[in-house]
Amino acid sequence: MRRYGYSSHFQYVLVNGGREYPAKAIVGAAHGFQHPERGPLRHTAFNGGSQANGKLEGLGFAVRRRSAGSADAGALGSVLVGTMAELGSGAPDHAIVRKLVTVDGQQALRDLVAERWVTHASVGQGSAADVPWFAVRPKEGTTSARRGFYVVYLFAADGSAVYLSLNQGTEDVKGGRSPLLKRAIDLAVAGGVPGKGDPIELGSKAQRPRNYEAANAYAIRYAVDEVPDDETLAADLQRMLDYLEHAIASGLELDPETEPLHLLFKWSADIEARTIELHQAVAAEQGAVWWGKFGTTGTPMSPRRLTELNAQLEAGVPTYVFLYGGGRTVRTRLRQIALDNDAVDERRMAGYYGKDDCTMFVLLEDFTPLPPGWPLDHLLMANDPDPDKVQGALSNQTTLLYVYERFVPGARDAVVDVVSPRRELTREWLADQTFWEADLIDELLAAIDKRGQVILSGPPGTGKTWVAEQVARYLTQDEPGQIRTVQFHPSYGYEEFVEGLRPIVGANGAVVFEPRPGVVRQLATRMEGTSAPHVLVIDEVNRANVPRVFGELLYMLEYRDTPLTLQHSDETFELPGRLKFLATMNTADRSTRSIDVALRRRFPIFECRPDADVLRRYYEEPRNTTSVDGLVDGFVRLNMDLTEQLDRHHAIGHSFFMDREHDAEHLRRTWRREILPLIEDYFYDQPEVVRQFTPEKFWPSVA
Repeated sequence: MRRYGYSSHFQYVLVNGGREYPAKAIVGAAHGFQHPERGPLRHTAFNGGSQANGKLEGLGFAVRRRSAGSADAGALGSVLVGTMAELGSGAPDHAIVRKLVTVDGQQALRDLVAERWVTHASVGQGSAADVPWFAVRPKEGTTSARRGFYVVYLFAADGSAVYLSLNQGTEDVKGGRSPLLKRAIDLAVAGGVPGKGDPIELGSKAQRPRNYEAANAYAIRYAVDEVPDDETLAADLQRMLDYLEHAIASGLELDPETEPLHLLFKWSADIEARTIELHQAVAAEQGAVWWGKFGTTGTPMSPRRLTELNAQLEAGVPTYVFLYGGGRTVRTRLRQIALDNDAVDERRMAGYYGKDDCTMFVLLEDFTPLPPGWPLDHLLMANDPDPDKVQGALSNQTTLLYVYERFVPGARDAVVDVVSPRRELTREWLADQTFWEADLIDELLAAIDKRGQVILSGPPGTGKTWVAEQVARYLTQDEPGQIRTVQFHPSYGYEEFVEGLRPIVGANGAVVFEPRPGVVRQLATRMEGTSAPHVLVIDEVNRANVPRVFGELLYMLEYRDTPLTLQHSDETFELPGRLKFLATMNTADRSTRSIDVALRRRFPIFECRPDADVLRRYYEEPRNTTSVDGLVDGFVRLNMDLTEQLDRHHAIGHSFFMDREHDAEHLRRTWRREILPLIEDYFYDQPEVVRQFTPEKFWPSVA
């Protein structure tokens, strides 16, 4: 099995002498004896199921189907041993490793874990990764490999060992290994992990495996020749999932990009016993106070740290300065850093020292005393986040310290505003969300800024609505109440969109009709008195009678902030320039392909085509995996056929093939339930053409 890349079969087993054997592996090996000139069959050479099992039964062997969901860790042990053996062979076969990890490994985990968990795996995209892995995550919440917590099996690059690790997302963390090491300590505390576990040594010089090592909170090491029995493997996995459950329940949430950096200044009572009181008095009078670092020579702060801290302040991340001395600690809020003493206002100084006595100043506010010994239990050194190093660092009376504030159960009030700052949505964030190229995003945003509205058009599955929603989030910076989404349909009218007459019962009991605002007027009213942009997303804009729905708005879209009297009211109405319209249009719908000429002239149109590059970039993300060989190439061939026989408006979008955990079964199911019905509609009177389109034609590996 190890030599030819087989692992345990997960549907059928061969029973012989009271023991179970993997049916497909037996057939493959036997083929080598029957046809020595052709050699044994590898796992990729044929399909199992009825083909293999029928042959075995014909020879008198007993074949039985495994019961669904049976907790058999033997499959997992086989995968672990087989993968390590292949990695340690000196010239591992990437196809064998891919099958073991992404197919067999994930299936083994599914057999062992409850329904609330999902699995993920990676062996690298294109070229083989040094360290393959498969992991278990909670089904609810994030499934991104870039953030959150998970339990993962990490294989050493040389196949010498595999590590079962309680770990964390690593991809988007800024600042190198130190933030990961710090967060690993927090994760261990939140999970209630006993001790430090086994150190992880993956034996790779690549950055990503080194980040896996730093991000580990607790690990169990299995050497290649010491993989435990089935019962122990299952128990270890369950124990790790228990730790993961505790960590999730603790409320610990880690921002995927920034671990906030803080400062600690040490002061001496020998210089001024009332140091804290004097500074606090100035802060109470002036709103803030300058605290100086004594010295006249040397570099007070590295450029890297200064840039990092200023970026935090600009982003609104709460940043603290801890004042440590005289047997006590005070936490203050940092407002500004000044390396140029000319920027310091002496009215905001404590008075017992001058500007020329210091090499740097920090502007502080909000003095909060902390309990004795607080730094030892709550702080970690940013340069070396080892809890044992805190005491030594505090004992030095001169050094400025860069610190992280660690997670302490039951003390969320002290850290929740630090680890969960509002995240700025940048153009880089928008590119990451949409997988669009930067120049196309710039063109789209420029059109929205200039015209106030755009249409995203294209066939089904090209991500039109998703892109519109992400652009809306970017334009409003995710502020609540500033985005509204409506979907047009044949019965949608002016009354719902702009304003309409609604019956009400008058004072004398008579029914009268009064104008009531529609979606656009409601948004315009909400925007009064604010300078914030608002966005209206219109899904399937071409499915409604556009001239009737828009009415006077067709004029207003071109002449923003120009008053106009509406149909049902005497008051004039102005369409605010800060109200942006993002519409989507399905070009494959024969009944709605064309849109009103006036609308087309007012809405710049951005065509969203099926994009192989988007699909490729999606599966380059560590959080997404596919085990379908040639997925992108088959996608391209499918759309070439459709475009040649019809046109580009009848292609199949890339989003049909984008799934966090994609495999042959996902592809077959998507084809049967979503893609084939579209093709049947495209060729609704040509069944012979429809029969030419099969998943096996474009992806032979799913046969």
